Amino acid sequence: MIRYQNGDEAAFEEIYARYGKKIYGFLMRRLGQPDDCAERFQENFLRLHRGRSSYKPEMSFKTWLYTIANNLIRDSYRTKTRSKTSRISKEDETCVERAIPDGSHRLLSFKEAFAKLTEDQREAIVLSRFQGLRYEG
Repeated sequence: MIRYQNGDEAAFEEIYARYGKKIYGFLMRRLGQPDDCAERFQENFLRLHRGRSSYKPEMSFKTWLYTIANNLIRDSYRTKTRSKTSRISKEDETCVERAIPDGSHRLLSFKEAFAKLTEDQREAIVLSRFQGLRYEG
């Protein structure tokens, strides 16, 4: 990476050859959709290129590169969650309210509690409970 920072274009090809398949596999395991994965894969190496001046040699390059990929995955989940949330209709809310006995105060309590969570906490609940993703430690 230091060579690439210093203008050695061949160094980028080496980085790509060494990490391309690994990053693609990482993205594919997390996203599961080839189209999403291909877009994020391209964006990962584009961000590497654009951010090459911000890389610090004392950092692990591999960690830096995978952090870019992980951030792209999180952005992808957030985008999907927002689009699903924006599609909730009044009919859907009514259905949920009818499913909860004495739904008015309990649903309101849930909405209030959910709103008090941090964005990361809300994301974790949505991904695990509503999208069926598992936490892998």
